[in-house]
Amino acid sequence: MIIIRSPRQFGEVLRHRRQQRGHTLLGVAVRLGTRRGRVSEWEHGQRTPNAATLIRYANALGYDVALVDRAGAFTPDRGTA
Repeated sequence: MIIIRSPRQFGEVLRHRRQQRGHTLLGVAVRLGTRRGRVSEWEHGQRTPNAATLIRYANALGYDVALVDRAGAFTPDRGTA
């Protein structure tokens, strides 16, 4: 499990995971129906995707996502989004 505490760290994790799986910015953008520049903004911590987009991003790379809100509520995703 990775605990992310800042937008910059969040972006670094996204970029690392994308590169680890051999995907390009453009490839991810096409799969998500967004611009390459938008994916780059997420990866550089300039913007943060909403939860639904984050789940789609992770699923596009073949990862499962579990979101924990500030109250500690756990929401697992198994690629159903």
